[in-house]
Amino acid sequence: MPDEARPTQVPDGDARPARRLRTPRLSLFGIAFAVCLGLFVGVGTFTFQYAEGFSYFGTDSRSCANCHIMNDQLDSWARGPHHAVAGCVDCHLPHDFLPKYYLR
Repeated sequence: MPDEARPTQVPDGDARPARRLRTPRLSLFGIAFAVCLGLFVGVGTFTFQYAEGFSYFGTDSRSCANCHIMNDQLDSWARGPHHAVAGCVDCHLPHDFLPKYYLR
C-alpha cells in the first residue's frame, strides 16, 4: 500500500481524523500593517541615529550643542578652566533625581 493511502494513526485511540495543517495566507491588511510598521521603525531608527540620540542619555556638554546654537559658549567653556570643575548639566539642570531626568 503506498504511503499516501495509509490511514494516519491518532495517538491514545482518538477517533477523530487527523487534520491537515493549512499554511496561513497574508491578507492585504497584514501586508499593509507590516509595511507601515517597517517604515515607522526604519524612519525612527534613521532619525535617532542622525540626531545622535544616544548622546542625550549622558552628561556630555557637547550634546547640548546638537540642538542649541551655542557653539561660542561651548568653545568658551571648553577653553576655560571651568570645564575641569563642572559640565553644562551641573548648573543648567535641576539637581533632584526625577526633575533632572524629566528635563533631559
